[in-house]
Order: sequence, then structure tokens, then C-alpha cells
Amino acid sequence: MDHARRPGVPGSLGRVLGPGGDPAGTCFQVTPGLLVTARHVLEGLGRGAAGQEVAVDALDGSAGPAPATVAAVDAVGDLAVLRRAEPLAESVPGWVPTDSVPPGTKVVVSGVAEVDDPGHRYEFLQATGEWQGATERDGVALGRLSCSAVLTGMSGAPVLRGDDGRVVGVVSERYHSAGGWLRDTVWVARTEDLTRLLTAHGQVTVRQRLVLGDTVGIELSADGGGPAPAPLAPVPAAGPAEAAREAEVVLAALDGSCRGTGPFVGLVDLLATRMAAGGWSTEVIEDLRRRLRSHGLEPAALLPRLPDHDEAVRQWSRPFPGGSGEVTGHVARALLTGVRRTLAGALRDGVLVGIAGSCRGYLLEALEDGDALPLSGFLHALSARLPAPRSAAVEAVWLPGRGPAGNGPGERTTAGPSGPGRRAIGHGRPAERPGLVSVAAQMCRLPLADPCTAGRAAQVAGIVSKIDRNMTRYGSATAFLSGQPGVGTSVVAVEAARALAPAFPGGVFYVDLQGLVPDACLSVRTVVRIVSEALGLDADVSLRDDARTIASFLARLHDRRVLLVLDNARDAAHVRPLVKAPAGCAVVVTSRNRAQDYAGPGLTFEVGRLDREASVEVLRRCAQDSGSGSPDGGTSAELHRLAHLCDDVPLALRIVGARLAQPSGGDPAYLRHLLEEARLDTLSWGDRAVRLAIRLSHDTLDPPARRVLRLITAAPGSAVTGAELGHCLRQPALRQELMLNRLVDHSLAHQDLVRMPEGGLLATFRLFDLVRLFAAERLELEEDSDVVRAFQRDSVSYLCERLTEITDQTSGAQLSGELDPSRFHAAQRLAAANGWLDLATDLAVGLHVLYSARGELDAVVAVNEDRIGLLLRQGQPAQAVKACLLNAETLRSADAAGPAADAARQAVRLAREYRLDEDAAEAEFQLSLALWDLADRAGALAAGERAVALLESAGRPSAAVPLTINNSRLARHLGDTEKALRWGRRAVELADRWSTGTHRAMARNQCGLAEEDAGGHAAALALYQDAAGLWEAVGNTSNAANEHSNAGYTARRLDDPVTASHQFHRAAHLWQRAEEHLRALEALVDLSAVHASQDSWKHAHRVLAEAEEAALGPARDAPALLRGEVSVRRAASCLWATGEVPDSYRTRAETEGDEPPELEEARAALDRFRSGESAVGEARRQVGPLLRALTFNKVPRADPWMYETMGGEAPDRPVLET
Repeated sequence: MDHARRPGVPGSLGRVLGPGGDPAGTCFQVTPGLLVTARHVLEGLGRGAAGQEVAVDALDGSAGPAPATVAAVDAVGDLAVLRRAEPLAESVPGWVPTDSVPPGTKVVVSGVAEVDDPGHRYEFLQATGEWQGATERDGVALGRLSCSAVLTGMSGAPVLRGDDGRVVGVVSERYHSAGGWLRDTVWVARTEDLTRLLTAHGQVTVRQRLVLGDTVGIELSADGGGPAPAPLAPVPAAGPAEAAREAEVVLAALDGSCRGTGPFVGLVDLLATRMAAGGWSTEVIEDLRRRLRSHGLEPAALLPRLPDHDEAVRQWSRPFPGGSGEVTGHVARALLTGVRRTLAGALRDGVLVGIAGSCRGYLLEALEDGDALPLSGFLHALSARLPAPRSAAVEAVWLPGRGPAGNGPGERTTAGPSGPGRRAIGHGRPAERPGLVSVAAQMCRLPLADPCTAGRAAQVAGIVSKIDRNMTRYGSATAFLSGQPGVGTSVVAVEAARALAPAFPGGVFYVDLQGLVPDACLSVRTVVRIVSEALGLDADVSLRDDARTIASFLARLHDRRVLLVLDNARDAAHVRPLVKAPAGCAVVVTSRNRAQDYAGPGLTFEVGRLDREASVEVLRRCAQDSGSGSPDGGTSAELHRLAHLCDDVPLALRIVGARLAQPSGGDPAYLRHLLEEARLDTLSWGDRAVRLAIRLSHDTLDPPARRVLRLITAAPGSAVTGAELGHCLRQPALRQELMLNRLVDHSLAHQDLVRMPEGGLLATFRLFDLVRLFAAERLELEEDSDVVRAFQRDSVSYLCERLTEITDQTSGAQLSGELDPSRFHAAQRLAAANGWLDLATDLAVGLHVLYSARGELDAVVAVNEDRIGLLLRQGQPAQAVKACLLNAETLRSADAAGPAADAARQAVRLAREYRLDEDAAEAEFQLSLALWDLADRAGALAAGERAVALLESAGRPSAAVPLTINNSRLARHLGDTEKALRWGRRAVELADRWSTGTHRAMARNQCGLAEEDAGGHAAALALYQDAAGLWEAVGNTSNAANEHSNAGYTARRLDDPVTASHQFHRAAHLWQRAEEHLRALEALVDLSAVHASQDSWKHAHRVLAEAEEAALGPARDAPALLRGEVSVRRAASCLWATGEVPDSYRTRAETEGDEPPELEEARAALDRFRSGESAVGEARRQVGPLLRALTFNKVPRADPWMYETMGGEAPDRPVLET
């Protein structure tokens, strides 16, 4: 129902109604549905307790009466909070602390008015007054207002500040003095008590804002209440001195608030909460809380560009009472960086400080250490106004993995476990290798900024902005950059990553995928390994399962705030497993192949040619670098012409610019003349233009440098070090490194520097992609093929030695090659292609050791495949077969039975092709095992039979014993009793002739099982008894007990109770001796059943007593059903032996789970006997079937298994049972 609103009445006011609908007091709304009034108003209605209801309507008439529930009360402060399902039209804009209101402030009170005017009704009244200050009555703090027009009914009304309508208190009562003292005084409940009431009972979240006027004040409001804070006004034209004056006041208020003396209540909690939401650990946040309360947040420590910043940080980082001690300056700066970012965010969103002057803009720039505004004047003025840094007593706590974002020295962030190295190469437990983490971190650094880059700032800013917006909206981001060759796509990606670094405190990690270099292209697994090492994560590398490895890696990046830059991807498929950025992370990919579908919304960017002015700027910077000063007008025109001839492609511009920078020969007009005369028409065709520019740079090199340029393309992976080049050319390594640096100086190559654990620097040089293509052309035209081949052999030999150093863990080994072995693979392929089989084999062996130590079984298999081909080429087929079998075993160990079977089949084919019967037998044996894993029993048996035939034809029947046992077992699984028996008997025959001990015993066990399947129980009994004796002779007590159990079951089938009881008795004894008490318990129950079947009740009773004692003692871990069965059998035997059932039977026999009918019947019979429902004879007849039956609840048995080695005695395995 619509109600007409009364003009002039705030929509935030309401009336508290009595039982008849008459107003009893006033209330006001702080946020939709949440109202505040004086508690005594509710008390007068008998509704002063939480949970009770009163009626409330709108004072302006816009809403009729509706129930409101009392949510919280403060009897001392005379305040109450109500919840109304139907909100009033408006909420108050907020409130200020009552104690902060200066006397003399003009205030307004509006509310219900009971005017003493008979015959008239007044709906409301507005009263103006003046704030008089504070008092304390009976220990309760109150505010005081002077106003003659505050009447009965206004209790609970808000006292509003006249200039902005903010609440300064709540009307409590009017003072009445007989003598006229304190005339017109009104007592006011404080907003401080209101804030505590609202927050303590969880009614609403209260916002606080500092406001800057003549002094720093504070405003409070409820979330969702009142109009939103006014948007921050643009920075006016006031100068830096005026801004500094305001900033001093604001910063002093922040400093004091941290130490508990400033106006902003809970500032420390706000900072800690926001930083904790940003990923900082609980320990660091707690230390920060205490440090801020102890030392505050003085401006010099907060703002990094103030002159006294270093000293202030040093003071701030010292210990404080009860703290965790002193921390390093680096850690203190990291904490202060987090505080600065938090304050800047609060300053921007208006939660922390509302500043209307130019101070806001300057202060934001100072907090963010930005360059958008000239800060020097502001900081100079602010510094002059600040006191010297305070003396303190602390430093902050370093949390491993937390630090300022970035990749520079002293700034690198390492997420995850701190300090661990990785696995050592070789056997044994993994060893910690801190050097590997350091090398990986250096391999992932962003390249240095290019000082000659121009014209990319706007695009970089746009990329940064869009990635940042995606991170805000979706929590992660994946961006894709592409462009034609030479336009500098990688440079744009790197600069965007550098700008984004502060947003990713977990670190920025750059990996050059080298997707266009076939021999150097990094796999996703290699990327995962390098980045995992750099982060200190333990990579989960598993066999032929990149998906699981990558999923584990991405899961560990979750919420680490990491930016991953994947540069120079071959195509979308190359990086697809890594492009779905984990929560809190971002991925930037560059590739020349534009076909992709993984970039986030609006995050696909095309990097084009430079505009002409930017191209000229690149050339101008190069010309200035030459020392010739700023070009004149004529030179500028020539630079425009050169830029046109370079087609505005940055790579071509840089190469031409390198000539411009030379002290001699760098005249722009001369360079233009060369370009025009050298097929100018080809310059506009992109790649050919770059090729021509490369040719110009190439021609400026002296002959030795040109030769080095060419030979780099002949090296494996098209990369070299100075030492490698010196080795290949028989020249001093340092001289060759200087030569390589000349190529870098001429913009023809780039250099990757890695600091080795021993302290030295390893520089690896690679040609830029297009330069590499050009150099390869020159190599083919200008170098003799024999010379190239000799160089390549020397390079391969050099890399083989480096791989050996890594696998041998030699001091000074190049660990970067361990993380990225792509050059070793390239060297192996080159050696194989040229017929250097010894080198190729050595490299394959080294890579096998490397991948084996790292647990990368799929890589082990791939390397072995290479070894197989090499061994065959060297005329070593037997070794090739062994390599195949090694693959099969490796794959089986990783539960990859299908590939293992394929490897075994390859071994069978090679062995038969080269007539290697024994090796063929081994291969068939391995194939049989792999097919067993695949549940292909028929195939496994066929392979096993072929293996035995091969061994016998090769005169090695002794090696066939385990295979015959396996074959019998496989035949039993297939239900082929005849074949199982034939192989079982053959196993016994061969074992007796060629084996001793375990094989003879196991052959009898298997043959006995087959005999029983065929109905030959007597033969089976003899075989089991022989086997038991053999097992006891070799000391295998458990297997001997198993064989006695088998013999007992078989004797019972033969109706031979004497033998059965002897065998079960012996089995129980041996199980007890082997301390396998559960099996001993089972054997005792079976022994009692044999006695009961012969009506030997005393013997059965005695055995079951022993069984029950075991179930309560050493066999107490037996399954509950088995223990319950023992208790029931024991009670039933008592019925036969003594005619009674023990009182303890029921407690011990209670179990959960399904029981066989015989056991349920026996329980029921015993219960009926104990209750007197049946006589002893009837009860004995009913429990007899249970006592004569073997155990119903058997202990779980060993899984079926196969022998996995041929020849001599194998390790003991559990025998199979009937």
C-alpha cells in the first residue's frame, strides 16, 4: 500500500508504536532494515529484551506499521537495535564519534512530539540546538545537548550535525531541574556505544573514513546505509607545498592511529586484514600488528623516496618488547611495501581517507613510487615539515617465500619451500642441491630492458590494463601476443610482465621456449621442471603421464600470485597444457603462429610495426649512443628515410642502428645509399628486408667473427659457450667468448647468463632466429662440408663430456644442462646422423642416467629406444634386446603394462631375427608377465610356453623352473586342468633335477593344487606334505604352515581325520612361531572342527579354549566376525563338554556384519538354552553342525603372483592355498 510522505521529514526516521498504535518514541535507520532507538522506550512497552517484537512505522508516513524484532540492547548506554523486514525509505548517512564533537556545534533533532496543546495532534517536530560537550553520570559517559524544543516522544531520535546530517548521538532523556539548573539540557547516548553494540552483536559492518578539514576527523557508517561516500574529487591545481601541508596532517594521523593515539580506530586491524587477504602468512601479519602498535608508521619509513627513508626503515626494523627479534632491512622493506600497497588501495577506494585537495594525487604517487606526477617538489616540501626519524627497537620477521615482487637482485620472490635443492644424480636417497634452485631462478629471470625500445609504451600499458582487469574480474588471466618476424613481440611481452610484477608477489618467471628451433625447443615437462625448481616446488614427474605432472604443477601454483611468461611458443599445441592459468596467477604466451583459442576475453594482442616517429626514435637513440649528439634537421630526414627502408620493423631498425652507433661508418646518408643500391625493392617484403639488414651487419664483421657466426648454426641446438667454441676451434676459450660478445654487440646474438653454484658465470650465446637462418645460408655457401662435420663432431664430443660431468656430479658441472637437456638430445641426434655411434651411445647412456635419477620414466624409455637403434647399427643385437627388455621392466614398474608388452614383443622380434634363443626366452618371459598384468591369461600362458621351449632348445632347462610354475598357475586361472597338471608335474621334475630349496617346494605346491583340481587328492596330500618339509628345511615357517593347512584340508576331503588333525595342529604351531597370530587362530578353529567331527568334544573344547585365549590376546586384531565366531564355538563346546554356557559368552560373541546361517542358528540355540526354552540335548544337536564345520570367517589370503626372474632361486613368496 502506498503512503503519502510528509514533506520536511527525513525518510530515515521511524516511530516506535505502543499496543494501541500510539507512538511511544522515535527510531532511525542506519542500514536498510536495521533501526536504532533508546532502550527505555522499549522497556516502557514491556519489550526491552532481545527477541521481543514491537510495531514500527515511518515518521514521514511513507510506510505503515510493521513488526520489528529487538536484535540487541545496551541497558547501560540506553540503546537498542531493531530489525524490520520492510526497510524505511532512507538511512542516515553515517555518524561521528560523540566525543569528537566540539562544543558549540549546531545540531538538529527530529522526532515524535507530545505537545501540551489540548485538542490538537502533532505528528512530528524539528528542534534545533547546540552541542554542549560530554559528561559522566554514575560512571556512564553521556553527551549533552542544549535545546528547549526536545519533547516527550523524541527519545531514540538521532541528534544530527547541522552541516552534514551525520549522527552525533541518540536522545536519551531530558533533564528536569526544580531550581532551573541546566535548563533545556538533554542527555544523549554516545555513538561510540552504538558502534560497539552494532559490531559486538554482528548486526552490521561499520566503515570508518578519515576526513581532512582543519584537523583530521573520523566518520562512521554502516555497510549499505545512507548515500555512498562522495567520489574522490579530481586533484585541483594547488601546488606541491600546499599538498605537503595536508599530507603531513594525514600521515601524522595514520602514524598516531597505528600506535593507538590517532583518530582512526582499528587502523592496524584494517591493514592486517587487507594484507592477510593478499596472501601474507598469519605469523608475519601478527608480527606486523605488534610492530605497528609499537613503532607506528612514520612517514619517512612509509614513503621510499623521502631522504630519511633508509634510516627510518632501519629504526622500524629493530626489535620491540615481546617481539620476534630484529629482521633484515630487506624483510622490513617487503613488509612496508605491502603496507604501502594496502594504504594506496584504501586511499583510492575512499575507505581509509577522504581527501579533497591535491594532497591525494601526490600521496598516491608517493605511496606507489610512481612517475605520473613530478614528486620532487612535493617530497622536498614534505621532508622539510617532518621531524627526524624516531628511535625504535625493531625489525620485521622474514617469511620464506614472501618479498617484494620483481626479478632484480635482492628482490626475487621464491614461493613454496625455502632453500631445498633437488635430486642428486645416481642411486640412493635424494640429496639437497641449493645450487640447482639458484640456477633455475636465474634461468627464469626476465631479460633486461631494451634501452632502444620506443613506441611501445601505449600498447604495453593497454596489455597491462586488460590483464589486470581480467585478474580482477576472473581471478586469473591468459594473454596471447603475436606478430610478424622481427617486430619485437617478445620485447612487448617482457615489458608488460615487468610492469605487472608488483601485482604478482609470488614472482615473474620467464621461459624462452625456442619453439622455432627444432633441436632446442623446450617441452612442457622441461618448463614445469625449470619453474618448479625456481619456485622450490617438488615436481611430480610420472611415467607417460604429462597431464598428471602438469595438473600437479598448476595445482601447486594455486593462489601463489605467479606470472608465467612463455616466450616463442611453436604453436598452440606446444603450450596448451600450461595456458589455463591457476587461480591468482596469469600466463602470457608469445608465438608467431596466430592460431589459438586459449586467450582470455580481450587478451589477444597483435604486435605490429612501429609508427614512423617511433622507428625514427629507435634510430635516433642508436645515433645518440654513438656520441655524435642529437642529429640535426638533415640527419633527422635521413633517419626517416632509413626507417622507411627498414619497413618500420624493429629488428631491422636495431641492426641498422648498430651501424649508426659505430664511431666510424655510421653516417645515415651512407647507410641509405647502401640500402637503396642493394635491391631496395625487396626491403618492403618483411622477412627479406630483415635478411638484408642482417647482411649489412654481417658484412661489418671481420672474417673470424663471420666464421663464428656461421659455425654457431652447426652446433647442436644452435647455441654455444665460449669454452665449447674454444674446444672446437682449438682456440683459447676467453678469446672465443670475446668474439661471441662481439656478435651480441652487433645485435646478431643474445646472451644468457647463469651464475653457477661455485660463483662463476656461464654465458650461453644464441643467434636471433632470423639471424640464425641467414647464418645457416652463409654456412652452406662458404664453409667446406668436411670442416663443418669436424666442428660438429668436436661440439658433440664437448657436450658428451659436459653430460658426464652432470651425471657424475662433478664440481663445476653445468647444472643448466641438467634442467634443460635439449642440447644433449640434439647432440645425440647429430652424432647418430653422422655415424658417430660411440658418441651417440655415450650421450644416450648419459641421458638414461639423468632421466632415471629424476624419475622421468617416459624419457628413460625414449632414450632407450635411441640406444636400441644405435646398438643395432653397431652390430650388437644382444645388447639391443637387453635395452628392449630394460624398457619393458621400466614400464612394468610404472604400471604401464601395455607399453611394457610392446617393448617385450620388440625384444622377441629382435632376438628371433638374430637367432638369440636365450634372449628370446627372456623376452617371451617378460611378455608373459606384461600380459599377466593386462589380465590376458591365455596370451601370458602362450608366451610362457614358448619361453620354456626356447630354454630347453638352448640347453638351459634349469632356468625354466620358475616359468613352468608360472605356466601351471596360468593354466589353472584359465580352467585348463589338464595343462595345469602337465606343467605342474614338469615343474616338479625340473626342480628336482636342477633346483634346491624354494623352487622344489613351490613346484610341489603348484602341482598339488593342479592334482586337486583333477581329483587326485591323495597325490596332492603327498605333495603338500613334501612341500611343508622342504619349506621347514629352508627356514620359511609361514610357507610351511600354509602347506600343512593345505594338507589338512585335503586330508579332510579324503576323510582322514588323524592326518587332518595332525596337519592343522602343525599349521597352528608354525603360524604361532612365525607370529602370524590371525592365521594361527584360524588353524585352531579348523583343528577343533576335525575333533568335533570325530565327536572328540573334550579335545575340541580344549582347542577352542586356546583359540578364545588367542582371540583375546595376540590375535585381538583379528576381524570381528572371526573373533565372534570363536566365542560362539567356544560357548557351544562348553555345552558339549560341561552342559553349560558361560555368562561371558554374549558380550564376547557380539559382532557386526553378515554371518553364515550356521552361526546364526548356533547363536539362537545358545540363547534358547540360556533362557530355559530348550533342553541341553536339543541345544547340543542344534550347535553340532557349527562345531563340525571349518572356519567360516577366514583371514584374507595373499594375492596371486608370478615369478618374475628366470634361473636361480628367487626371493621367498607366499605359497598359494587350496
